[in-house]
Amino acid sequence: MSAARVVSKHYGGRRNSTSNVAHGLANYYAEIGRATPLELLVYSRAWVSPNPAWVEQLAARVPTLACWKDGQGDLRRYQQIINRVGDRLHWIGGAGDDCVPGYYSINIRTYTSSIKTFANAP
Repeated sequence: MSAARVVSKHYGGRRNSTSNVAHGLANYYAEIGRATPLELLVYSRAWVSPNPAWVEQLAARVPTLACWKDGQGDLRRYQQIINRVGDRLHWIGGAGDDCVPGYYSINIRTYTSSIKTFANAP
């Protein structure tokens, strides 16, 4: 699978959960989804703390959204998102090596740390 990993526009910014910010972030992901033929992998990190309904709406809005990578380690919220969205997305853990047992406990079987991997297409 080839995918474009997408992080929020203001990586490392302050946490902000206003509806305008959530709407703007959804627009940002949707624009990237329209601009590339690649599937999208959203890396939920830093200030991005979506609720399950928001992720479900984003998955419906962006047909190329294929994966969601957790970068916060809030396993309770991540499990709520997974329960809401189901197998529409591939779920990835990535908040830290110490979270691997927790990810495994909520049925996450794919994990990556901060390492980026690039491979040439055959």
